[in-house]
Amino acid sequence: MLYLVITTLIWAFSFGLIGNTLKGLDLLQVADTRLLLALLAFIPFLKLRETNWQEKWQLTLIGAIQYGVMYTCYLSAFRFLPSHLVALFSVLTPLYIVAINDLRQRSFSPRYLLAAGLSIFGAAVIKFNEIGSNEIWIGFGLMQIANLAFAFGQVYYRDWKLSRPHINNSAVFGFLYFGGAAFTILATLLLSQKAPIPSSATATQWLVLVYLGVVASGL
Repeated sequence: MLYLVITTLIWAFSFGLIGNTLKGLDLLQVADTRLLLALLAFIPFLKLRETNWQEKWQLTLIGAIQYGVMYTCYLSAFRFLPSHLVALFSVLTPLYIVAINDLRQRSFSPRYLLAAGLSIFGAAVIKFNEIGSNEIWIGFGLMQIANLAFAFGQVYYRDWKLSRPHINNSAVFGFLYFGGAAFTILATLLLSQKAPIPSSATATQWLVLVYLGVVASGL
């Protein structure tokens, strides 16, 4: 529980920093830079001999979806939404995690579904009256793709790790960020038609990028 509280506090700063301090930067470049910095943070712990090539490929694919697709859509949502609504629309993630887990386990967990539903309802009533324009719904759609991608990775990596209890998380987690970074590099090159790393970032913006990559996504 303590780790969850710490992680939540660290993540809480991300929404405002992206929506305010990083304004003006290409958001796909932000996604790519964040994941590359997170990858660098995990490289010292990476142990290549812990996994075979099939397992490395599996982790890379999970990371491409959980982090690559998620960050591409999540950061793109800031083009259409203020940061507080991006945070609000992320509350559906618990519901998707429960649904994907139940589908994989071929079971139904009403207790977990109820808990997820309460968290969604509690957050939705805060800003429900602000939902209206077409741009908000585009941003909402992007956030749901991001939520689904993150939920997929949460469940599939958990199952992958449970079947390999002898492997430490730190020894393989770099493969997830490698997959995510590879996806966002392609997205930046193809969609934004820009270099993966922003060249116009100010010193303050670089500090924020390092925080997002090394602290929020790494630590």
